[in-house]
Amino acid sequence: PTLSEGVPAYALHGTCVEADNYTVPRREFCKKMRDLQILHQARELVYDVVADVRTPRSPPLDITDLGIQEHVFEDRNKARRVYWTEYVFTEMQVLADKIAATVQAVNNPEQEGGAQGQEEETFQWDYSIAQLEE
Repeated sequence: PTLSEGVPAYALHGTCVEADNYTVPRREFCKKMRDLQILHQARELVYDVVADVRTPRSPPLDITDLGIQEHVFEDRNKARRVYWTEYVFTEMQVLADKIAATVQAVNNPEQEGGAQGQEEETFQWDYSIAQLEE
């Protein structure tokens, strides 16, 4: 039924007669959530800093150093069991230079109307024999 007059506002007061059994777990939960939030914020900060780091490129290998030649050549030709000697490396370098010159001559013919508008292909030897065979 509808009341003809509104209900007056009452002020209620209460007194607890039993102890709160969840005080300690609630405090532990709040501490754990605060610790997780701090950890999450710290992690996010570190990830942002790491994402902004730009490392310089390492300098190209000094292939004139015979030790580096040996290491790189044997590493790139490990599957073929080809081992470095200064003579073999020099001969392969001469062959690679001839291939590079041939590729350049094909891409840049002396006569007009040759390879215009085409993407130029260059050859850079990666010190593997497989690349020379291709």
